[in-house]
This record gives sequence, structure tokens and C-alpha cells, in this order.
Amino acid sequence: MSPTSKIRRYRDEDGREWVLIAFKRYDHLEETELLPRQKAMNPKELRSALLARGATQDEANLDFARLEAELPPDCGILASRTGWHNRSFLITGNRCIGADDVLLNPALEPGRTLDTPSSKGTFAGWQENVAKPALRSDYAAFAILHSFAAPLFRFSHSRLREGALFHLWSSSSTGKTTALKVGGSVAGPQQHLPDWDASTRALQELGATRNGLQLVLDDTEKIKNGAKWQILSSTIHQLTGGKGTTYSQAVQDRLPNVKFDVWGLSTGPLSIEAEFVRGGRERTDGDRARTIDIRVPDKASGGIWSAANYSGEKARANASECLANSAEKDHGTALIEWVTYLVDNQDTLETLVTHLIDKFVDHVCREQGGVQRRIAQKFGLVLAAARLAIKAGILPWTQRDCDRLLLRIYRLSQEGAEDREMPQNDPATVVWQAAQDRRRFPRFEDSDDIEVAESCPGFVAGSPGKRRLFISTEAISELFPDCCKATIDRLNSQGIVLNGEGGKRTRQIRVSVDGRRQRVRFVVFKLKALKNAAGL
Repeated sequence: MSPTSKIRRYRDEDGREWVLIAFKRYDHLEETELLPRQKAMNPKELRSALLARGATQDEANLDFARLEAELPPDCGILASRTGWHNRSFLITGNRCIGADDVLLNPALEPGRTLDTPSSKGTFAGWQENVAKPALRSDYAAFAILHSFAAPLFRFSHSRLREGALFHLWSSSSTGKTTALKVGGSVAGPQQHLPDWDASTRALQELGATRNGLQLVLDDTEKIKNGAKWQILSSTIHQLTGGKGTTYSQAVQDRLPNVKFDVWGLSTGPLSIEAEFVRGGRERTDGDRARTIDIRVPDKASGGIWSAANYSGEKARANASECLANSAEKDHGTALIEWVTYLVDNQDTLETLVTHLIDKFVDHVCREQGGVQRRIAQKFGLVLAAARLAIKAGILPWTQRDCDRLLLRIYRLSQEGAEDREMPQNDPATVVWQAAQDRRRFPRFEDSDDIEVAESCPGFVAGSPGKRRLFISTEAISELFPDCCKATIDRLNSQGIVLNGEGGKRTRQIRVSVDGRRQRVRFVVFKLKALKNAAGL
């Protein structure tokens, strides 16, 4: 906002216009208020809003029409998330790198209980005291590379179809949280790590305020609900799917719609695979591509320091403590250097990132497709971040160091992959198990209006004797990425899937999506036949 102007126009991602109004409070402090333009145009509503925020009587009697007429025609961007906007990168509500005027919606500002990206110490101090010692631990070093990869996600969309959550798992006291803090030091302080003990809306807002940045979620053990696998599945699908719950226009000033590209790092005592087994469920390939398990050695084997050759448990504990303390003293400067480099070089990034992703995939799984390829592509993005950050002089490591540690971490993520029975071998069971998640597949009675969110993969509806499972074409493609059409045809031949009009594989169903009535194509399953085919 210009120092000579009291107001500035903004437009949000849905095209609505807003105004940011600067005024003086009764205690002489400077303050701002963001209002929908329609509300600001009403003198009574404008006066009431400013007085409620402590404006003086004179300041509240703002001649909005005159001030607006004096404004230039351009609008700033009112953002519902951090990260890339046009050619600029929004790090926090008050820190944007680039020439665009971008404002984070104040309703999404994180609470005081969470750390926000900020800097302390020096960039040289971070390189010397955090980055270099972290290289002794594959897991701490990977967490740093993971953080550098987050702002690059925008340039990988030709290869990556969704975000990802990398999950470090092992027993307690192995240094997993230290790795999170070290990775988080790229962006800022990590004294108050976000964890899994949060509501759905809180996690959506967290995803929005960490869009384009590393999102950390500490300790799946903090999920209190008994059906932990169900919470993990629905939360991860929503976060990596990129879109939060849509709310009524009447509450948009308090609960704005949010979108996000989540690039997360999580910890827990068990792998996500094991959490599903505990719940009597099997993960789909789509689940595995979104949440990538990485085993950390147990305490006796050295935890995150297993490759560092420390003499004993005390030496490893001291190493963790020193690294965490260094991350507290020097943090946040690396992100500023990195984003500045990306903003300056953004026109060449998509080609470079795509090339490096393909290079990594060709190296580790040239002949494979499906979930293995999708996972490899996500590690390829981390490789791209490593190569570019070294080239930019931001990471004080060698290319050889990064390549080797990424290969080691990638191979850990593939432990047991060849031994698992691929879900495609039993499609009826795969579909049945996916539909048991009632958060993702809501139930409707025969007389109910079908109302779902845009991110909803399907639902169950129909009369008691003719219950049907409706799954969107996108969700079916995720369950069976390599053989979607053949799988539908196979289930159709078994009398499980119903034909659409004209013998098509799908049916057009009229539903209400985020409050808008529209026709959507679904694959329709006979629920009873599906259950019988799954052997239940």
C-alpha cells in the first residue's frame, strides 16, 4: 500500500474484490482492516467495522468513494495460501519475494502456538553449523533437501499429479524429531512443531499457510481416534489433493476457501502401511504414492545417526542436541536465498526440473510403471532441488553426496515393495476396502439429495435392496493407474459394475458439488455383489 493512500484494492482467487484500509486507532497506533469491497461501499457498515477495530470517529468517517476513485486501476492479489502467485513467492503474510503485490488473507494467519517462517542468525552460520553437520545423517540431510524441494513443486506438474507426505517411522528416541527440526530450519524456527492432533479445518489452514513450503507433522501417535488408519487416509488424501472444504459465501470473510500443494514430512512409531494393517485394511497404490514410508534404524542401530560411526548412544544424543541448538540459532536465511534464486530463474525451471525428475526415474525404475514410478518421480523432485541448490551456492554439499544419500533413502522407501501383493490382483477387494472410509465415501439414503465436496471420490446411495457405490473416474484411475479400463470391464463381466448409457463404462449422475448442481460421471457398482466378490 502506498504511504500516501489509505486504501488498496485486492482480488482473490475466486474473483471477489476486497479493500485493505489503513487507519489510526484511538491510541494512535496504525492499523489495517480487510473488508469485502461491497461492505466498504456501504458507509454505515464501513464505519461500524472500523470503530469495532478501535478507529477514531474521524478515521471511521472515511470517504471511501472518493479515495477509491483516486486509485490506479490495478489490483493486488489476495491470496488464500502462501507460495507462488504470478511471478512472485509469498513466504508469510508480510514477506513476499518478487514484484507482485500479494497479501495473505488475514483470516489464515497462523496462531501464536505455531512457528511461522522467519530468519535468525546468518546464512553463512546456517551453512556451517546446520547444513554441514547434517550431512552426517542421511535423514537430517534428506529433511533439508525435502524442504528445498517444496517451492519447486510448481514446476513439476507435468510429472507429479499430486503432493506427497514422506513418513519417517521407527521406535522412540531415534532422532526423528531432530530431523524434522533440521529440515524446518531452512524456513524458520521449529520450537513448536505442528502435529497430527488437529481438526480437519486446522490441517487445511496449515496446508494453505505452508503451501510451497515444507509442511511438517510430528508423531502419528498423537491421533486420538481409534480408527487411526481412517484418519490418516482421509487427511492425507485431502492434503495431497490440494483443496479444502468449501464454505458458504456468508462466512467467506472468516472461513475463506483454501487450496494447497502439500509437500510434507511426517513422523511416527509405525509405518503408514502398518497402521493400515492394524486397522484390518490394505493400502491402495494411490495411498502408497501419496504417503511414502521411510524406515529409520532403531535406537540400538543408531537411529538417524546410523551411518555416522558415533561411539555410542551418548555421542549420538550430543550430536542431535548440538544440531537442534544450531538450527535454533541460525534459521530461515536459506529459504530467502533459495526463493530469491528461484524467482530470478523461474523461466528455466520447468525444463530443468522435468529433466532431473526423468533422469532419477530412469536410473532407479526405468522398466517400472504405476506406483513405483510415481514414488520415484517425487524423489526426483528432491534430486532436482539438491542439484539446483548446490549450483546456486546455497547448499555446501557436493552433488555426489546428495545423489548417494537420495539413492539410500529411496531404497529404504522401497523395502518390501516387491513382496507386497499388488492390489490390482484383486480389484473387488481393493474397491471394497477403499469404500469403507466413510469420510471419503459418505452414505446417503434413497430419498436424500446427494451433496458432496469437489474432492469427494464417491459415495454410497440407493434403497436398502439396491445400494450402489458410485466412484468418480479420477478415483478409479488412482486405484488402478495402469489398467483402469480393463479392470472396469473385468468387474462388469462379473456382474459387479453396471453399464452406463449406450454401453459406456460410466453413468452421468446429477449431484450437488460444493453447492452447485451438475452432472458428474461415475463408475457404478452393485454394493452387495462387490462385497460378495471381495469374499466378505
